[in-house]
Amino acid sequence: MIWQVLVILLSLCAVRAHPAGPKARRETPTSLTVHAVPNPHYKVDGPREYLRALSKWGADIPDALLEYTSTKGEITSVAAYNQTNDREYLSPVSIGNPPQEVLLDIDTGSSDLWVFSSETVVQDPFPSRKKWNISQSATAKAVNGSGWSIIYGDGSYAMGTVWKDDVYLGGLAVHNAIVESATTVSPFLVDDANISGLLGLAYRHASQVSPRQPTFLDLLEPQLANPVFTVDLRYHDVGLYQFGAVDHARHVGNISWVPLSDGALFWQFAFSSLNVAPSNVWLLSTWPAIADTGTSLLLLPPDLVELYYAQVPGAVIDPTYRLWVFPCDNPVLPDFHVGFVDGWHATIPGAYINYTALESTTPSVNGSWSLACLGGIQENMGLSFSIFGDIFLKAVFAVFDREGAQVGFADKSASV
Repeated sequence: MIWQVLVILLSLCAVRAHPAGPKARRETPTSLTVHAVPNPHYKVDGPREYLRALSKWGADIPDALLEYTSTKGEITSVAAYNQTNDREYLSPVSIGNPPQEVLLDIDTGSSDLWVFSSETVVQDPFPSRKKWNISQSATAKAVNGSGWSIIYGDGSYAMGTVWKDDVYLGGLAVHNAIVESATTVSPFLVDDANISGLLGLAYRHASQVSPRQPTFLDLLEPQLANPVFTVDLRYHDVGLYQFGAVDHARHVGNISWVPLSDGALFWQFAFSSLNVAPSNVWLLSTWPAIADTGTSLLLLPPDLVELYYAQVPGAVIDPTYRLWVFPCDNPVLPDFHVGFVDGWHATIPGAYINYTALESTTPSVNGSWSLACLGGIQENMGLSFSIFGDIFLKAVFAVFDREGAQVGFADKSASV
């Protein structure tokens, strides 16, 4: 990778809007909002989150990190060293008639709508989990001859049957939506007491259903006033997904529009510069990235990650798990800036990058530390693109425009 290094004052990074925003297409607008509520009971396991992120995108996984899966012992509902309450956002969605509410993780990095259901046979350590009871829905219809399965790189898996039923998102009914019922789920996918399943909103990627069926986004989009949805995740607060409209009260300044990469199946785009505060040095190049609400971390090429942690006193990379860690008593982490070709840049506050405390220090880390903390920026382990997960998305107002094949980012308003 060739970098061009320029000294640029942050104040000179002007905001400019792409001329091609989403276009209205209905006389009778249909839009809806769905809250994204931080799950305060989510068990934060830093290495496990990194493992899941790498395996989801097919990255190289260190052997020791794979072995971590088999050394964790029994599942427990007790959170360990959870410093914040926004590692995972769950949204209420209802399925069937009469509607049954479940809590789903809305995931722009996948295309499946799958849920724990009355067919799930794995022993669930959390009997209070909200599940879809198929027999109690008058409109549920089996899609005969179909099935689905998802196998992750860490060895976890889910599979089951395929149904059609009505799905209610923010009051809007999507009729005959494809709902994947999980009959079999590996233990590590049930270690979260609150989640009922996932709702995928990837750009054009097919779901894991065979034979192929329309995705939820395929069926939702024609009902929307505008072919867009927005993501406004909040640090330590309730966020919001909005479908069919852009609420300009939720952002400050113009929206910076970025075209999706040619042939993109996910929400893949390019960023063009980065900076670590308080330095005025910006690195200019072209780096592809995918916006993924289903990943909590920010995964970047190793040299860019090293650039950031060079400014964090005491930060080292654990040679076993390849995780960047630093002393938890580090008073302030530097802000991280990501720039785009139109001159606008996003600011990720250092506080967002202090991801979680680890359960203990390790021999590879300075033993004098009272506690080691895991950084929210980690290496992408051989991927040809970066993953912009919630560490990034909490810092911006994001617009996903399917018809325009683009994403838009803007600064957030402090209050709405």
